[in-house]
Amino acid sequence: MQVQLSLRRLVLILLGVLTILAIASSAVQVGKYVYDYREGWTRMVNMDREMNLPTWYEAALMAASGTLLGIIAQRKQELQDRFSRDWRLLSRIFYLLAFDEIVGIHELFILPDLADDLQLPWFLHSTWVIPGIIAVGLFIRRFWRFGKHLERSTRWRFVGSLSLFVFGVIGMEMVGSTYAQWQHQQSLGYAMIATLEEVIETCGMIAFIYALLSYLRDLQGSLNIEIKLLP
Repeated sequence: MQVQLSLRRLVLILLGVLTILAIASSAVQVGKYVYDYREGWTRMVNMDREMNLPTWYEAALMAASGTLLGIIAQRKQELQDRFSRDWRLLSRIFYLLAFDEIVGIHELFILPDLADDLQLPWFLHSTWVIPGIIAVGLFIRRFWRFGKHLERSTRWRFVGSLSLFVFGVIGMEMVGSTYAQWQHQQSLGYAMIATLEEVIETCGMIAFIYALLSYLRDLQGSLNIEIKLLP
C-alpha cells in the first residue's frame, strides 16, 4: 500500500489537526470561565496545560524536525559537506526541544519571587524568557555562517519559520505575563492568549517541517518517504 502526499497537502493536514486542537481548547476555556464547566477530561485538550494532546502534538513535530535534520546531516556527511556537523547539531537541538516540551524543563526557571525582588518589568515576570532570549542570541551567533551558506529561498524559509516559532514561545509569553499583571492569570483573556501562543508556536514548527522537506526534495531531486511495517 502506498500513500502519496504533496507537501502542500501534508501541511494542510498538519494545520487541520492544529485547528481542531485550537477549537477544542478554546471551547474548553469558554466552558471553564463562562459556564464554570471544570471536568477533568478538559485538561487533555487545554493548550494552557502540559502533558496533554496539544503538548504531544507539538513535541511530535519537534521530534520530526529533529529526524529530518538528522537525515539531511547524514546525506551531507556522505557528500563530505563542511556543514554536516551543523545539521547534526540542529537535529540534536530539536530533539532536546521535543523533550523539554514534554517534561517542561524551562518552567524550572519561572521564579516569581526573583522577579519581584529584582523589580523586573511585567513582560519579564515569566523569568525563563531571560535565559530563553540569551539562548536565541547564542543560537543566532552559532549558526550565522551556516545560514549564510544556504540558498536564499531556503534561508528565508528557515528564518521565517523559526522566527514565528520564537515569537510564539517568547514573544507571546511576554504578552501573557503583561496581561496576567493587568487582569489575572485565571481568566478567559489569559487563557485565550495562552492558546494563541501555542497556535503560533505550532504554526512555526509546521512551517519549519515544510522548509526541511522542501530542502530535502531539492537536495535529492525528488522526495519519496517509504513506511514499512515489520513483524
